[in-house]
Amino acid sequence: MSRTEQTGGPSGAAPESGTPPPAKKRRRRKPRPAPPPPAWSECVYLRVAPAYLARLKFLLEAHDNLGLLTVVDRRTAVARFVFSPHFRAEALAFLREAAELAPHEIVLEP
Repeated sequence: MSRTEQTGGPSGAAPESGTPPPAKKRRRRKPRPAPPPPAWSECVYLRVAPAYLARLKFLLEAHDNLGLLTVVDRRTAVARFVFSPHFRAEALAFLREAAELAPHEIVLEP
């Protein structure tokens, strides 16, 4: 058998041993309806060392749309972390993870 016969001809293309079956059409999932908007937001008050306030705010910005951090008292370094009740588990998980990079303590959790 010559090299031309092995590769399927002079063009070098592989011989057609059969075409794959046509791809099945995928059914699109129906999007889940969004939960109703909450009547109010939840918040947690944190005590953060003043040197770590900016770092905690930057870490929160990296977790897009998770919540809002505002400084209540600059001297005592108390900050308010406001978030949606729908994201409560994610927000508290963020605080646990961020404690390694920006040490803080929860002062008040209503």
